[in-house]
Amino acid sequence: MASQKLSMAVRQFSTSNAANQLVKPPIQIFGIEGRYATALYSAATKQKTLDAVEKDLIKLQSTIKTDTKLRDFIKDPTIKRSIKAGALKKCVTENFPKARIRQFVTTLG
Repeated sequence: MASQKLSMAVRQFSTSNAANQLVKPPIQIFGIEGRYATALYSAATKQKTLDAVEKDLIKLQSTIKTDTKLRDFIKDPTIKRSIKAGALKKCVTENFPKARIRQFVTTLG
């Protein structure tokens, strides 16, 4: 009986803290991409850089859309993930001097 109460208390303690620290986004997205999007939204909100992060992501999206070599490189399944991650990290470092989305793109790579 005591061990059952202890395990319930430990489980509640370990999961409630992480959920309370995240800032809820206005639109909830599910799955792995939802977790990354929520984490980025929460971090940007806490740092009060939400508008700047949005602009950086829009700029990155337009760069991928307009640069055919980059787009083909990202979509090519024959290129190893580690090579893609290194190239994306270099691209983001050169094009985005502030570190707002660098860590996010590196994590995704």
